[in-house]
Amino acid sequence: MSSPYRATPQLGCPRCRAFLDQRSAGQLRVLGCAPCRGMWLAHESVTRFLVASDEELETVSLADTGTFRPEPTMLVHPRLCPRCVRPMKRESLSRARVTVDLCPAHGMWFDAGELRAFVAALRDA
Repeated sequence: MSSPYRATPQLGCPRCRAFLDQRSAGQLRVLGCAPCRGMWLAHESVTRFLVASDEELETVSLADTGTFRPEPTMLVHPRLCPRCVRPMKRESLSRARVTVDLCPAHGMWFDAGELRAFVAALRDA
């Protein structure tokens, strides 16, 4: 099984197109964008994320150093999946009060601060 985190080819950020870098939080793997501070979770990581320990969730939350700034949904152009470069769907995570970008085949994109808000909502559930 091939890893979605191999060094080449590097994946581009759905928001600013900079290269994404690999980050680890326990068993969880995320790809982050240094310029815009967004984070990509491949499907495998999303599955692990939903059953992660409180310590792992805290580590991931600390990795999201960006400031959450909600954008008006109607002004956001569809972001492209860093894996297949197809437009992603905008999905509202109402409990966390964030809207993420979702590629049904590959994963989820969280803009700066959205992953931290999602982790907080999971802990409060």
